[in-house]
Amino acid sequence: MRTLLGLALVAACSSVPRRSSTDAVPIGEWCQQVGDAFCKATADRCFGGMNGVADGCRDTFKPSCLAGRAEGGPSGRTGADLDRCVAAIRPLTCEGLGAGIGSGALGIYCSIR
Repeated sequence: MRTLLGLALVAACSSVPRRSSTDAVPIGEWCQQVGDAFCKATADRCFGGMNGVADGCRDTFKPSCLAGRAEGGPSGRTGADLDRCVAAIRPLTCEGLGAGIGSGALGIYCSIR
């Protein structure tokens, strides 16, 4: 019983607090969450789940996304926008990820304003 209580406490403390769908998302958080979703999808669907691919992608995604801006600055996006972007990335195949980038379709949901 004590172990279960301890695990529940750790899980509760380590979870990311939910925000209102209308709350602004700081650019650092936007870049982190979009990068995590994109890099995981790329590694899983294009490279058979290779962790090294996801890690390397994350190492370059966030700095490119931030482009020298402060992490606490505005992204021009809300929590609902972030949820929509991540939801658009998650189901894509490898070809869909490439097509979404090439066509600019992912930019509609995932670009910073």
